[in-house]
Amino acid sequence: YIYVPYGNRLLLYFTPSSWTAAIKVLQNLQIDPERLQQEVISLSMTGQVMSFGEEVVVPYLRGRASARWREYKRESQVSRSMHMRKDSEQTERTFLRDSPHESAMLSRIRWEAEADVYDVHEDIMEMCVQFGYLVLFGVAWPLMPLGFLVNNWIELRGDLFKLCEGSQRPAPIRADSIGHSIAALELLTWLGSLSTAALAYLYHGEQPMSQIRLSYLLLIVFISEQAFLGFKLLVSYSLSIIGSQVVREAESKRFLMRKTYLETFSEEAASTSQEELARIHSTGQRSEDVSRTEKGAGSKKDSRATTGTKARNLRDGPDVQPMKEGSREEDDYQTETAQRFWESKKEDQMSTVEAGARLIVALKELHQHRINHMPNDDVDKSK
Repeated sequence: YIYVPYGNRLLLYFTPSSWTAAIKVLQNLQIDPERLQQEVISLSMTGQVMSFGEEVVVPYLRGRASARWREYKRESQVSRSMHMRKDSEQTERTFLRDSPHESAMLSRIRWEAEADVYDVHEDIMEMCVQFGYLVLFGVAWPLMPLGFLVNNWIELRGDLFKLCEGSQRPAPIRADSIGHSIAALELLTWLGSLSTAALAYLYHGEQPMSQIRLSYLLLIVFISEQAFLGFKLLVSYSLSIIGSQVVREAESKRFLMRKTYLETFSEEAASTSQEELARIHSTGQRSEDVSRTEKGAGSKKDSRATTGTKARNLRDGPDVQPMKEGSREEDDYQTETAQRFWESKKEDQMSTVEAGARLIVALKELHQHRINHMPNDDVDKSK
């Protein structure tokens, strides 16, 4: 990004003085869009091909070669052990040689146990790098998204092959997001809004650097950034209004779960829960008003009854304060609900006990019936 607008000045320092005297074109350096396009193609496409070879082909060949070497060492060790023992046939058949019908499975287990562990974060970072190429320099080569699409199609099959044949199979773990990579993608998107506008202005035509004004460049970059931020806020606001289908389904499932929970206690609870709570709330308010009035009227009697109350507590124990009417009704409702729940569990338990008792009685009767119909010798043996 620094090299592009100041290339005519930087090249004078990177080029030897003997060449600079002979080459006069550096003073009239012009921006070449084809050069930028070639560099973008070489960096993006060649990098993706090399990355595919390093991730899939090289690990697979290395794993197969190491597996062959380990198998060769194991066979040589087994052969030496067999040569040193006289009873080698039984030992080989029992301990050293794999069973024919288990040989393929055991070789697969040994190979996978020594293979590399699959790391999904490497694939995520590769996709982030690819996205960075696209948003930063996609304007230089319009066919870059198509090239990345073909590359992703190949990468998908390569990752599947790497999971099955090139590494240990990971345990399936559910993840809600890709973690901190989302912040990296947001940063790349913001930088892409700046880079795209700058490259579009700098490479809009073949002209010398002297005709490009820094004020225009900064103005275009500022407008592009504000447009990106405004579009981002608009999309976020629209999605917050519309909502997500997953969130709506989760809320509906939660509501059905609560309703089913209430219906397990009583048939009327699900339909009358709101009216019951409203009645309890209104009754509680009335009881609070009454208690506040009684408290104001009996405040004068409290000081005189304090000594007698303490003496009575020491003699008979502390008094139980009366509950409010609303709180009493709410507690009665909760107690009744819990009592119905535990009584239903107790009924199920009693029915299970009764069924077990009937089964024991039936088995005893069957055993007695068999004894009665057996000969005398068999009866004596059974006793």
